[in-house]
Amino acid sequence: MCMAVVVVLRAPSALRDRQQRPLWLAVTAICVAMALRLPEVQAVLLDVVGTAHRVDLLRQMVATFDAAVVAFFVLHASGRRRAARSLLAAGGVVVVVLLWLDATAGPHDRNVVGVAGPLPAYWVVYFSFLLGANLLAAGVCFRHGRGAEQPLRAGMCLFGAGMAVACLLWVIFLAYFGSGCGWLSGLLSPVTGVEALLLAAGVWFPVAGQGLVLRYWWWVLWPLWRDVLAVAPRLAWRLPRMRVLDVVFAGNPSARAGRAVMEIRDVMLILRRYVTADDQRRAIEEARGRFPERVVDAAVTARLMAVAADRRRRGEAMVEEPVGRMSLGHSGTVRSEIKFFVRVARYWRPCRSSMRTAMGRV
Repeated sequence: MCMAVVVVLRAPSALRDRQQRPLWLAVTAICVAMALRLPEVQAVLLDVVGTAHRVDLLRQMVATFDAAVVAFFVLHASGRRRAARSLLAAGGVVVVVLLWLDATAGPHDRNVVGVAGPLPAYWVVYFSFLLGANLLAAGVCFRHGRGAEQPLRAGMCLFGAGMAVACLLWVIFLAYFGSGCGWLSGLLSPVTGVEALLLAAGVWFPVAGQGLVLRYWWWVLWPLWRDVLAVAPRLAWRLPRMRVLDVVFAGNPSARAGRAVMEIRDVMLILRRYVTADDQRRAIEEARGRFPERVVDAAVTARLMAVAADRRRRGEAMVEEPVGRMSLGHSGTVRSEIKFFVRVARYWRPCRSSMRTAMGRV
């Protein structure tokens, strides 16, 4: 039920987003396959197709093709389009093989593990393909998710965890088929429930998590914004209040963080008149000796802003040849600007603390 609700609620936004669309389509396919396991749905199918054997066969063919479709969407989303098409074709071949194995097994009333039915080869092919396709999807999700940005990364990892649990489900089926232990069948329902919850969370989190991430960024950015505006409060569109009021009760955290970044940039135009190119050079040398290259610009910017704010506060005169820009790189979008200044904010407090013991020295 939770998967169906998430699939329906997420449909409008997922279909518009190219990154999230494959994940949503994959979960939709899984939701259809899971729905066919429900007794109520099977009763309706029995009225339509006529026999329990046909219902079992239809359900297993859909599950097989569903595993191929899920792996197809996951591979396609990760850029492995040729492999995705090959796997989808393999799924079609497996469906044909299963139909042939069922037809050559002689008359039987059900296709259920533990009941006289198709040849053992049928179950080996069926469960092996499901296990392999789900294992592949889980591996790609974990690998591709590591390189994605939050919250898509969390969504991919949750979906991958759901696929890993699905692999466990097929392992239990294989163990039950091979041993006939009754207690193994009792594990199927809770494992399926965990799988459904993880898959639903994987689709839900990229959107719900987006708001949480933006609010978290605004929380981290707030102290930098407040301290910088104290240098030139006339540039503030809205003066800072309590952190909880400004962040937790912000109606649109993305807009508030974006506005804060604009105000910080405006104040930086004033602060740059208090630092020289030599200050910047020494700050870069120090940062490169202490931090990874990817955060050097943020560390340098925080250091120069702290120096400039301290010099202005102490009433020092502006320098004759100010630095051209206090940050080295250029951010292309509002989101990337917010992310950059979130990194700056993480170095801002240590820089302000060091100013108390080394005023004016970079």
